[in-house]
Amino acid sequence: MSYGVEDPESKLKTMFGCCGDVVSVRVVRDHKAKMRGFAFVTFRETDHVERALKLDRQPLEGRPLYVSRNTEKSNRTKVFKYDTGIE
Repeated sequence: MSYGVEDPESKLKTMFGCCGDVVSVRVVRDHKAKMRGFAFVTFRETDHVERALKLDRQPLEGRPLYVSRNTEKSNRTKVFKYDTGIE
């Protein structure tokens, strides 16, 4: 998510509201209250999560929003791989 999104909680709740009942939206921020670029959306029903996953890469204010399930940190894989060109 873009760092410049104003009122991201409200925008994410609206965006994911089409998937089902959104219980909460938590935008992750650093110790200076600056957005870190990701958030957690909690739904009332499990099948709402399935609908939300279909919104993967839909734009939010011009940038694609990457949607995935919340998993244990130790089980996560990186979504992006960058080629630095350094050998």
